[in-house]
Amino acid sequence: MSVTCNSGGGVSTLGGTAGAKTLVMTFSDAGNSTTPTASTNTDTTGYTNYANAVQAALALALQAGSPDPANVNAQAVVGRTYGSAPEAPVVYETTGGLPGYTFTTAGTLLANSNICAVPVIAATTLTCNSGGVGVAGTSGSLTVTTFDTANATTPQGSVPLVKAYTVNPAVSLTATPVTPDPELASSTAVVGRLYGVPAGLASPTFTATGGLSLYTFVHGGTLEANTNIVCTDATPTVTCESAVPVTGTAPFPQTEPFTLQVTDGGNLTTPVT
Repeated sequence: MSVTCNSGGGVSTLGGTAGAKTLVMTFSDAGNSTTPTASTNTDTTGYTNYANAVQAALALALQAGSPDPANVNAQAVVGRTYGSAPEAPVVYETTGGLPGYTFTTAGTLLANSNICAVPVIAATTLTCNSGGVGVAGTSGSLTVTTFDTANATTPQGSVPLVKAYTVNPAVSLTATPVTPDPELASSTAVVGRLYGVPAGLASPTFTATGGLSLYTFVHGGTLEANTNIVCTDATPTVTCESAVPVTGTAPFPQTEPFTLQVTDGGNLTTPVT
């Protein structure tokens, strides 16, 4: 007589937790008119029970402390590195299942960008970064799938994890098209008069776009110091105008330079520009 143990084609739970599970079998015969019934739970080698190890289900998740590319604090920017020190990479980690893990990657991110073009694979992890070079391309989704290794009784398992990666264009600063261009004659200021919106007209406005929208502005030149024209930051714009009469010094026409530089902040994966 023999007894075969399996999961009946379903998923084995054995109580639903990992660890060693003990199985004890007792065999009895029926006896007859001359021989009594007998039973035993000891096999011919003396064992009375058997321990069967059960591992937790195979799982794939972002490693504790890894940035989540689906969050705004892990967005990428064209031209800047992604996940390179001192910023953090995105790390996927496998747990459970059977030892001997492998990984595959797929999705539109691989065609659209160089993020995770060459993932770094270790025993239980897959790491995504831009390889120390500036990010190129556009946004996309990435599917990382982990596989474990089958054994004599349990088939191979696999688990996918899909994440969307956002790639923003490089930061830029331009004069807003609908506002006056301060370098044109049509935007010339006059001593003793108001300038821009305070005069009931339009004020030259500069707008930052792209990047991570964590903008700071640095003003330069002599315009603000010498003319009463003030340029006010209101992220993502800078507006130049004067609510008091403009001042100036002969000889005229007087030219006062104004420079404006925008700096974009960084996040967990992307450095400051």
